Amino acid sequence: MDVATAVRAIMLFCIATEVITVNICKPKVIDKIYRINRHQDYNTTLDTNSALGLLTFCSVTKGALIPGVKCVEGSVDPPHNNSAEAHVKFYFKKPSRVPVVKNYTQCAQEKGYVKEYDASKNLYNLYFINIYGIVCYYRCIEGEVKDGKDFAAILKPVSTQDQPEVLEAVAECKKKLKAVGITEPIDVDPCKY
Repeated sequence: MDVATAVRAIMLFCIATEVITVNICKPKVIDKIYRINRHQDYNTTLDTNSALGLLTFCSVTKGALIPGVKCVEGSVDPPHNNSAEAHVKFYFKKPSRVPVVKNYTQCAQEKGYVKEYDASKNLYNLYFINIYGIVCYYRCIEGEVKDGKDFAAILKPVSTQDQPEVLEAVAECKKKLKAVGITEPIDVDPCKY
C-alpha cells in the first residue's frame, strides 16, 4: 500500500468514526442523572409534564438552536398506559412563516427515562431531572436520525414563567445539567401571551 492510499484509508476511518459517534447517548451523563434522581419516585414523568400545561422553552444547549426561530412551546397530553402524545410548536421571527408543529409519542420507562418517537418512528431518549415546576431534560439519540440532535433543554409553564420560584427552578436545572456534564444551556426567548 502506498502512502497516499494509507492516508486516504486513515482519513476515511476518522470520518466514519466521527459519524458514528455524533449521536450516541453519553452513559456518564445518564448515570449522573439517575444518581440525582435516585431518592425520588420519578416514575410519573408524563403525568408531571402533562400537569404543567402549556410550556415554553427558555434554555437549550447551543447545538439545538435553530436559526430564525422566535420561540418554541410544547405540551404533553394526559398519559394513558404509560404513554402520551407530546407536541412542539416552533414560531418564527419572520411573520410570513407559518408555525411548524412536531408531534411525538412518549413512553415512560423508569426513573425519569422516556422513549420518544416521531412520526417517522425515529427513537429519541429523554432523561428528565426531577425539579418541581419545570421540565429539565437531556435528549439523546442512538444512531442516525434526520433532523435529530443531542441536546438539553429547560421548559417552564407559560402561565407561571415569570414567578420567582419558577426562575429559581430554572437556575437549579442549569446547575444540575452542569453537574452531570452538560454544557450550560443558552437562554432563548420564551413564548409570551
